[in-house]
Amino acid sequence: MVHKYLKTILLGLVLLTSSKGWSQSLTSSTSSSAFAQGLLAEQVQRPKPEFSLLELGESMPGAFVALAFVPTLPLLVAIERFHLIDRAINLFFNKEKTFAVLPIIEPFNVSGLGFGAVMIQNEPLGSPDRLIAVGLVRLNGDRSISANFSRRLPILSGRVLELGASYGVDRDRQYYGLGHIEDPNAMRLLRTDQIDARIGLSRFLPTDLTITAGFQVAYAYRHLLSGEGSNAPSLIDDGISVLPNDFNQENHYVSGRAQFGIDTRDAPGYTTKGYILNIDAEVSQSVNTDGLGGIRLTGVGSGFFPILARRRVLYLLGGVGSAFPTYGGQKVPLHQMIRLGGNNRLRGYQDDRFIGRYGWWTSIEYRFPVYDYAGIGAAASLFADFGKVGMEPSELFEGPIPWSVGIGFRAETSLILLGRIQFAVSSDGARFSLGFGEVL
Repeated sequence: MVHKYLKTILLGLVLLTSSKGWSQSLTSSTSSSAFAQGLLAEQVQRPKPEFSLLELGESMPGAFVALAFVPTLPLLVAIERFHLIDRAINLFFNKEKTFAVLPIIEPFNVSGLGFGAVMIQNEPLGSPDRLIAVGLVRLNGDRSISANFSRRLPILSGRVLELGASYGVDRDRQYYGLGHIEDPNAMRLLRTDQIDARIGLSRFLPTDLTITAGFQVAYAYRHLLSGEGSNAPSLIDDGISVLPNDFNQENHYVSGRAQFGIDTRDAPGYTTKGYILNIDAEVSQSVNTDGLGGIRLTGVGSGFFPILARRRVLYLLGGVGSAFPTYGGQKVPLHQMIRLGGNNRLRGYQDDRFIGRYGWWTSIEYRFPVYDYAGIGAAASLFADFGKVGMEPSELFEGPIPWSVGIGFRAETSLILLGRIQFAVSSDGARFSLGFGEVL
């Protein structure tokens, strides 16, 4: 598979050089690598009868996109020559690929170097019966632990029981204020101590469309304080910064959440066509502070469109959300606001870069495979994200629209997405992120 990918890159270079002189120059410039030169010669010197217009049409778009990954050429050669992916899979996965323990090294987080591990169990593979546990600590003292468990219940007609719990301390969470704040210098440091626990039931209704519905009840603890760190001032009540409604308070929340979805994908992994629609409603109310509670409503739709052979797919996503007080006179807590930035929305910005009561977001992504081994594949992607938040609906399309663009690599099987690595840039700078078991 890597050989095919390398050929595509070099074919793209040839297609970009329309004259014979440019092609000869390109061949000469790569003469230091006999491997690359041989591949190029194979593409340039291929007899005309063996090359069809259909093959050219299929190869050209992928070749142009693959040019963005030319800097990874030595890495891809090393991966194939030394079987690096094969060795990694055998090291971290069991033979049936239903259990894995993977190390996490997070070198680019603004809070400093982070270390941890993720454990994934999914047996039978691709079923709702799974356990995912993640632990991470950083050199600045940040720490987070989470576990999510789900299991089908035969006595309840196949409904899925879901349990989840998490604990985290973020000493230097970046906070820019509420609403669309463009200036990166508005950043202040916020400390967040949190505990979450939830239980829920999901129902899968297999028909022509795969319909899902679920309900959860949960407990949440939040304590928001002035942050600790040296890369920005701490958030204080200075009369200038717009403070969260639950700042300098310890709050205990109870919440209820209802979800409804339609999923017509041809497969959870290696997806080439289909769409996903999700509607989510959550109400969260403080039990120890009067006047603090909110309702959050979100709707997200995404689609997969095959545009070329070999699982080359265009992925489109769009979402909207809003947050309201539970009843008149209340204020919406920070965790119930609409947030953009992070691993899924506006990936070139830090987590929760934009926070508001209303928001929209969209993504466009081109994915193509680069490696397959023993049922586990790696795919590369190019993506662009857009979105905006506001404290009022009228603010959602006023002024500049935040954006981010980037590249990514995904590891997946035909039944499940294992995880992904992403690098994105935006008007704020660059961001590197990791994700595990996500739909996107």
